Amino acid sequence: MIRTGNRSYMPSPKAVSPLPLMHPLKQLRREAQPVLQALANEIGETVVLVLYMDIERMVVEIAQTQGSLTPYYDTWLHGPLHCSGAGKALLLKLEPERRHAVLGPDPFRALTPRTLTSRQALEENLERAGQRGYATSRDEHHMGLTAISANIHDWHHAALGCLVMTGHSRAFDEARIESVGETLRRSAELLLFQAPSLRSAAESLGH
Repeated sequence: MIRTGNRSYMPSPKAVSPLPLMHPLKQLRREAQPVLQALANEIGETVVLVLYMDIERMVVEIAQTQGSLTPYYDTWLHGPLHCSGAGKALLLKLEPERRHAVLGPDPFRALTPRTLTSRQALEENLERAGQRGYATSRDEHHMGLTAISANIHDWHHAALGCLVMTGHSRAFDEARIESVGETLRRSAELLLFQAPSLRSAAESLGH
C-alpha cells in the first residue's frame, strides 16, 4: 500500500500489477492479442484465450468486434464443466476415470432445457467433439448463447488451454457451427507457432 498526501491509502504498483513485465503470462498476452483479434474479426464474434491449471480455467486474453457479445469474464471461469464451452474443452483433455471423478454422479444440474444431464449423453457429445476437434455448447449454459471451443496442444499433444468463441445462438445454424469450429480448431493448432511464450506460460501454471 502507498500512503498519499491526504493520509489516505492506495494500492502499490506491485499490488495492482503483481507480475513483472516480462513474465511469460504477460508476454503471452502481448503475443496472442493480435492473433485473437484477427480471429475475432474473421468470424465476427468474441474470442477468449484460456489456460488450464489442472481443472481450473484461467482467462488470459479476450478479443471482440463491434456488435459481438460482451460476456463478463472473471480471471477464473466458473461455468459448469458439463455445459460450458471451456468446460467441455477441459473435459476432453481428462482421462475417463478423472473425468468421471470431476463430474461426479449424474444427473448433472440443468441450467437450461438444453443442458445435457445424463452421463451417456455428455460422453456421446464429447466423443463427437473429440472427432471434430472442437466442442460446442448451444443453449446449454445460457439460452440464446452458443460457445465453441478448441483445445491448444503442445508438441506432445498435451492440452495447455483452449480458444473459446461465444455468440448469439440465432446466428449459428449447423453449417456455421462447422465453419467456425474448423476455423477455431486451425487457429488453436497454429497458436503454438504464433505465440512462442505459450509453452513457458503453461509451464508457469504447472504443465
